[in-house]
Amino acid sequence: SRSFRVGECQVALDDIKPVHKEWRAGARLVIGGLQSSKMRHLNGHIVHVCEHRRHGHPCFVQPSNGRKDKLTLCVRLDEPIPDHATA
Repeated sequence: SRSFRVGECQVALDDIKPVHKEWRAGARLVIGGLQSSKMRHLNGHIVHVCEHRRHGHPCFVQPSNGRKDKLTLCVRLDEPIPDHATA
């Protein structure tokens, strides 16, 4: 898992230095590493990073179990996926 908690802080944009461009809005990615039976059919598909309609990019989502917010990227598939249950 790539999740970890650093704590709370406030920084100015001048204090932030980009490390990589893979998560920028508009970037194209290949899905990989999904292991659950409900999600692994998505492995190998090309997506692009997009903004969440209401929360922008990136967004923070609070899980329903009440745990801490998680940094989340929204992605859109480049091509529709056929129904994997019948394909």
